[in-house]
Amino acid sequence: MLYYKKASMTEAFGARPLDWHETTCPAVWKLGEETKHFDWTEPCGILTGSI
Repeated sequence: MLYYKKASMTEAFGARPLDWHETTCPAVWKLGEETKHFDWTEPCGILTGSI
């Protein structure tokens, strides 16, 4: 199965944001059986591409 096809199926891939109740930019995700943290901000504290 192609990766993009698998990634588009939430049940198969299991990607879920865990901190979406606390922020508009979830950083803690459950990916399958693993919990991962992603830092979406630049060192200055803003999102890349923000206006």
